Amino acid sequence: MKKLLVLIFIIVIAGCGANEEEKLAAEVSELNAQASSHYDSGNLSSAIEVFEKSLIMKEEVDTRQKLTTIKEELQAVDEVKDLFDELRSLTLELQQQTRSDRVIEIGNRIEKIIADIPLISAPEDSDIKHYISNIPKDADYLTIQIRLTMFLLQAKGAIPFEAKSMSELVESLESFIDNNPLPEFYK
Repeated sequence: MKKLLVLIFIIVIAGCGANEEEKLAAEVSELNAQASSHYDSGNLSSAIEVFEKSLIMKEEVDTRQKLTTIKEELQAVDEVKDLFDELRSLTLELQQQTRSDRVIEIGNRIEKIIADIPLISAPEDSDIKHYISNIPKDADYLTIQIRLTMFLLQAKGAIPFEAKSMSELVESLESFIDNNPLPEFYK
């Protein structure tokens, strides 16, 4: 009789453990579905938050990989936004600047930003990777590189200065910024 009670007790405890695991798996699955839904709607920060909650409950390789990829994607989006914001600000500052040393400084910073945008690392097959990859093919991007080089040579006194070179550069910068908004998914 004691053996029978012990056996029943073991079966009940084992059954409760399996039930708890099923409940945990269902909760994790629900959280992962919520996170995926947030991602699909372009809310990367919320997707990250929910995937992290899921991983606290249960570590899963696929979930960890999705989380890492989304964090990398969000980082790339933030870097692009920051560089475009700085480019926009420098373009305005350039228009208002009269000191040649400051104009050269701004031009050098613009040159660095233009060079850095295509170098931003992003997950393969993401919209932001596709966006970044297309930047060097953009006509305004190429025009900026040419006009900026000429403008800097003029500002440094290496070649005769032409007044229209600054306005042409500013026009190219504004066109580049206006014609290359982030993909709608990231707004």
